[in-house]
Amino acid sequence: MNNSRIFFVFAWVGLVSVPALAQPTESSLKVFNYTYSYTTAGGASVTRTIPTKVYIPAPGTYNPLVPLPVVMYLHGSGERGNGIDIDGTPGIDSWAFADSLQLIDRPAIYVAPRGIKDFLPSDAEYLENQARWGSTAPINYNYDSLGEYWLNNYGTSDEYDYRNFPISASLRGAFSLTDTLLTSPTFTNLVDTTPFSIPLVDPNRQYLVGWSSGGDGVWDAVTRQPHKYAAAIPVSGIGDPGALGSHLVPGLLSQPLRAFAGGNDLPDQQSALLKMQTALGSAGAIGTAQLIPGENHFSVSNSVFGDINNRNWLYSQSEEVAVAAPEPTTVALCLLGLLPFCRHRQA
Repeated sequence: MNNSRIFFVFAWVGLVSVPALAQPTESSLKVFNYTYSYTTAGGASVTRTIPTKVYIPAPGTYNPLVPLPVVMYLHGSGERGNGIDIDGTPGIDSWAFADSLQLIDRPAIYVAPRGIKDFLPSDAEYLENQARWGSTAPINYNYDSLGEYWLNNYGTSDEYDYRNFPISASLRGAFSLTDTLLTSPTFTNLVDTTPFSIPLVDPNRQYLVGWSSGGDGVWDAVTRQPHKYAAAIPVSGIGDPGALGSHLVPGLLSQPLRAFAGGNDLPDQQSALLKMQTALGSAGAIGTAQLIPGENHFSVSNSVFGDINNRNWLYSQSEEVAVAAPEPTTVALCLLGLLPFCRHRQA
C-alpha cells in the first residue's frame, strides 16, 4: 500500500471525528472541597482544604475514552476566601469563571480553586512569616492584615526574586490539585451532596491561566515548575525577570507562555509586563508578553480570554513526547485491525 494513502486515511479520520463543542450548563458546574498536605519552608507538616469549582463537559459532548485537557484558572485577590459561598446553584459566583469561562469553547475540564485569604495566628506559615519578616514585610506590607496570596511577594511592586519567598499555601494547593486530577478522583458536589468523578485527563495538556493576583501565581508556578503545565497565560501579573537572567531557570526558556497586561492597566502591572517582555526577549525564550492598548486592569482579562487566537494557541500546546513514525508494515497491520501488532517506538 502507498504510504501517502495510509497517512491520508489517518488525516481524514482525524478531520471527521472532531467532537461537538462543549457548552457550559448549570448541571456541568460543581463545587467540592479539596484537601492536600505539604511541608512548609520551615519544616512544619500542614493539611489544608480549599473549595474548588469545576466545569465538566456535559455527557454526549465528548468521548469519555479520550482524555480531556484541563484549564486551571487562578482568580484575583478580591475572590480569596477561607470557606465556600455557594450561591444556591452550582453556577457562576465571584471566585471562579467570571473571566475565563470564555475559554471553554470545546471539550475540556475547567477548574478554579479558591485561594486562601487569612491564616490563624497559630498557623505554621503565619508564625514562619512573622519570624522571617517581623511585624511588617518589605515595602510596609502588613502580613497581619493582608494575609495570603497565590504569590506571597509581600509588597514588592513590579518584580520579585522567587528565591526570596516561599511558595504560598494556595499555590501548593493548585499544584497538588493538578496532580490529583490525573487520577480521575471522585468528589462530593457540595451543592447537592451527590458524588461525581473527574473524566480522564490528558497529562500532556494541562494549562494554567490567571488574572491580577492570579497572574502573579501563574508566573510563580511556571518559574518554580516549568513545564508542569503545557502552556500558561498570566494576565496583569508580576513575574521574576531574574529567572530569565541572573538566576536563570533553564526550563522557563522553553515554557509556552503568553503574558498580557492592559495599556491602561495599573502602573505596576504595566511595568511588570514590560520587564518580563524585555527579559523574555533578551533570554531568547519562546514566551511572549504584550500590552493591549486601551484595556484597563478590569477589562484586559475579558479581552485576552475572549480572543479566539489565544484559545486556539492554548489548546494547541502539548507536553507530549515525540513519537517516531511507525514503519509501513506496522501501519498496514493497524489499518487491518490487527491491534496487537501495533507498536509505537519512542523517539
